[in-house]
Amino acid sequence: IFFYIFLIQLRLGVKASLTGTLVLIVSDHILHHLTWLGWLGGLMWLPLVLTFADRAINSKRITPSLWAGIFLALQFYNGFIPITVYFLAVVAAYYLLAPFLVTGERRLSVLKMPLLQLTITLLVGFGLSAVVWMPISELLSFSNRKIVPTELDYIWLPPWHLLTILFPRSYGEAFEPKYLKMFVEMGVSQDRSIYLGIATLTLLPAALWKVKDRKVYLFAFLLVAAIVVATCPPIYVHITKYLPVLKTIRAITRVSIVYTFAGAVLAAYGMEKILELSKEDLLSFLKTGQKLYSVFLLTILLAVAVFTLVARFIPQDFDNGNRLRRWSLKIVLPLVDQFHFSLKNFDLLVPLSIVTTLIIIFWYCRSYFTNSTKGILFYLLTTVMSCELLWHTSQYNPTFQSDLVYRKTSTTEFLRENLKNYRVLVAPAEFSSKAGAKKGKEIIAPPNTLVPYKIATISGKNQLYPKWYREFTSCIEEQKELSHIVFDKTSSPFYKLLGVKFLMTREGYKIEDRDYQRAYNGEGVAVYENIGVMTRAFFAKDVLVSTDSEHSLKLMKSSNFDPTKQVVVEMQSSIKIDPIDQNDRVEVKEYKNNQVLVETSSSGRRLLVLTDMYYPGWKVEIDGVSSELLRADRALRAVIVESGRHSIKFLFWPTPFVRGIIVSITTLLLTLFLLIWTIKKER
Repeated sequence: IFFYIFLIQLRLGVKASLTGTLVLIVSDHILHHLTWLGWLGGLMWLPLVLTFADRAINSKRITPSLWAGIFLALQFYNGFIPITVYFLAVVAAYYLLAPFLVTGERRLSVLKMPLLQLTITLLVGFGLSAVVWMPISELLSFSNRKIVPTELDYIWLPPWHLLTILFPRSYGEAFEPKYLKMFVEMGVSQDRSIYLGIATLTLLPAALWKVKDRKVYLFAFLLVAAIVVATCPPIYVHITKYLPVLKTIRAITRVSIVYTFAGAVLAAYGMEKILELSKEDLLSFLKTGQKLYSVFLLTILLAVAVFTLVARFIPQDFDNGNRLRRWSLKIVLPLVDQFHFSLKNFDLLVPLSIVTTLIIIFWYCRSYFTNSTKGILFYLLTTVMSCELLWHTSQYNPTFQSDLVYRKTSTTEFLRENLKNYRVLVAPAEFSSKAGAKKGKEIIAPPNTLVPYKIATISGKNQLYPKWYREFTSCIEEQKELSHIVFDKTSSPFYKLLGVKFLMTREGYKIEDRDYQRAYNGEGVAVYENIGVMTRAFFAKDVLVSTDSEHSLKLMKSSNFDPTKQVVVEMQSSIKIDPIDQNDRVEVKEYKNNQVLVETSSSGRRLLVLTDMYYPGWKVEIDGVSSELLRADRALRAVIVESGRHSIKFLFWPTPFVRGIIVSITTLLLTLFLLIWTIKKER
């Protein structure tokens, strides 16, 4: 609906706007990400941002730019932050390029008002959403994320994948294990198709023929720029290490969302152009289109014949040989698989049928031209376009019975009933072999599988987890994955420290540690109970003082360090702790996401350790009085407690969040004031 409104704002007709909206809704990219709510939650507001940006540029008023800022803020609240950078680029490009296209002038003075409007939109957008992006920016600064271009492979769309513009399944259907494995080494994204439809390709050149509204060039620029960004990382990607925002963008193919958006707008412009053509021009257009599609059909048939012949001779061992051989086979083998004639390639008949249908439609409209030809052409093109896109996108988002999605199992029920304030370890993860999937049974619970069941684990997937947790877990074993914490070791004293009460492994896996006792067996899973597990909160027996993080990790990785008895505290001065007594008591009374209440009783000065993540913003109060929160073992929380009975409360109230609230509320009040003032003034 919002995209349709935007097309109407561009002064396109109802039929053209409907065409563009259909292209967007049933496009490959959108239906691929249909269940990625943050993905579409951000995209849905972009049309309204541009709608009011366009109104601001056309009217040279301030009020529409304020509304554009409000909808930009909603994008932050609803969207997936890593693709926000692309939306911001589109908004900036619209404000800065559209005025030149509208006026036809080349003087920089044309930008005076649009620059002011862009500034207002950005200030309002960032100001209203400060409560969202400020905490995320802080987490990003503490994150384990590395500079992607120089330290890690990027995820991209190689130029040869542009063939998917015409043949969407030329490199396999979505989520095919064979192709996923084949493309891992090459860094190819799962979003490896940028198909907008063969019928849609009729509309794109039409949009650029005898242009009246020069904004068409802006959307053509965005479409081409998105393709360049997605396909040319080897040329530019190392530059991003100097740009703080871009250096964390690894999946460059996210820019396909801009490609799809711009392509849908151009499709609307193309349909508008076709509906406006004179009789002579339309006949000429249909004749040219019929010839091009005929050549296209012959090319497909020739390619099928060639690849059918090649299929008999090409080797299948794409993992052997030098890099050039492996890459060449990985490019050619999928084409051979998809285009050689066989019963399994029945889907190949679909694009052949589509092209044949378009040839017939163009021939019919040419041969039987009447006053209603444009209307017939519109309905036939939109029908073919919708059908072909839905044929291709049917491979995405298959439906399942509701009881199969996070279904109840006796294993998960056992863990939930017995876990309390303890945690679970899933090992061995054997995560490095996930692409190969040895029989597909090694990973009994991939990272984050247990999250919907509210079962606490010490492993998981998170793009922005603090780097000190990676450092802590490296004391157990090296963490090779960028975004995951996973374990192959089934035994470590650090597991006891972290409150790992249950080890979940596959049935038949042999556990050597005597501290583990089998507690459950079934569904191909074995669960062992760790009888030496420590409680979530406890008094430290022996405290070691460290002045910095490197020293802390050195102490923790030393062979004589026992995490069940010793705790490393980072502070500049020494710390005096009395020996613990058998009558000491520590009890977790309340445990919430942002608040933990612990009651203690001791006969001397103690160091209370809570085995939860240390993070700036956590504060601690003892009997209602603020106290100093200490960092224990690099990644955990601790506080010094004097003798006697005490109530210790850990509270999460991060400074960036507080600042974000203040900035957002202040911006909201200023925006309301400016809206009222500008509306009155402009009236």
